[in-house]
Amino acid sequence: MALQETDPLSPGQRLPEISLWAPDGSRVRLGDYYDRSNLVLLCVGSNRIACLEILLTEMASDLAAFKAENAKILLILAGTQAQAGSAQNWMNLPFQILADPDGDAQRRLGVSKAGGPMGAAVCVADRFGEVVFSWRDGQGHPQPASSDLLACLRSTEQQCPE
Repeated sequence: MALQETDPLSPGQRLPEISLWAPDGSRVRLGDYYDRSNLVLLCVGSNRIACLEILLTEMASDLAAFKAENAKILLILAGTQAQAGSAQNWMNLPFQILADPDGDAQRRLGVSKAGGPMGAAVCVADRFGEVVFSWRDGQGHPQPASSDLLACLRSTEQQCPE
């Protein structure tokens, strides 16, 4: 069953419940992280991964800072498990790349519309799944830097430390 399309997520909304595939074949649900970790989701089509390359490199360098903010980074690739595994090996990223084979999760996250071009998006959610930051390419705003995402996480933790 195809998942519903949405507009881009906005701060204050809750992440939709979606399941994705790890390259090893295991299923990963976003809800599995609720009550445990803040989430930084990076969404991109398999042919558009280069548009996030600088940000991904920055985030890999800042991994200890993201861990200090109790953040789990997930790269959601609109592609097959094999493509996610290839990207993981090729990019050698220290965070998980998950496959969204039919693009349903990307549509639910508001990254793309059915039949439309696959864009790139970044979303930060607190440990309860509430979106606190959202960026999508093509909307006239510059791509965030790793430092921007860390500042967002720090602000979130200060507002809700428990």
